[in-house]
Amino acid sequence: MKSENYHTNTQVRAKIDEMLQQNAINVANSGTGSRLDIGGESHVQQAWLYLQFEIRRLDPVFYNMIKSQDD
Repeated sequence: MKSENYHTNTQVRAKIDEMLQQNAINVANSGTGSRLDIGGESHVQQAWLYLQFEIRRLDPVFYNMIKSQDD
């Protein structure tokens, strides 16, 4: 299943890529005590949920490919 917005709209792709990069930064710095550390796992998860919401708003199809799984 290919996402039309992410794969065809460079502005949407740039915004989503920025959010995915922010999530990677959040995860990598969690628990380090660095200036980029946003807190423990619950804070990282909360930030990821917010980023997923924004991604879903931009491209629902891409969101369905990257969303958190409950299983």
